[in-house]
Amino acid sequence: MPALHSLDASCNALESTAGLHLCPALALAALEENRIQDLAALQHLQPLSNLLVLDLSGNPVTELESYRLEVLYPLLTNGVSLNTLDQLPCLAEEKVAALNKHGAADEELAEIREKYFPTEEAQQERLRRQKSVVALQSSYRGFSGRKMVKQEHSAQSESAIAIQARIRGRKDRQSVVSLYEVPAAMVA
Repeated sequence: MPALHSLDASCNALESTAGLHLCPALALAALEENRIQDLAALQHLQPLSNLLVLDLSGNPVTELESYRLEVLYPLLTNGVSLNTLDQLPCLAEEKVAALNKHGAADEELAEIREKYFPTEEAQQERLRRQKSVVALQSSYRGFSGRKMVKQEHSAQSESAIAIQARIRGRKDRQSVVSLYEVPAAMVA
């Protein structure tokens, strides 16, 4: 099931997430009201880098102390950027707390701080890059717009020239015919 995007396996007496690692595109996993009792049963979620929403509410595992931090830590360290856990948003502070609790490396924490709590300089740099991208896009749009107008104008010019040539051709043929026509007065 590599293309499976969302899964609702609620109320199915599941005790593990085994097999979900075979669904790399999974973005939403609704697993509430099952029998998942410990964190080890959730290890199969770690390779799911597209996972954004996870609902484990109503499972015995949710009663563990620091449950949310314990679920977030292995997911974060494996590149899963969960947005919602049990229908509640996963805040940046909560993600940092999960990494701090488990002694994440200073480099990882610095990366998270930079991503979620950028300095004023980093924000200015990001805005500058966005403005330059917008400028490039608008100049390309202007170029492509001018190119389309030029192509339309060229096509209109070609059709006008063709019409003029046809009209000129008729006039030329008429004048040639009139040269060879003998006036009626001369025939008599």
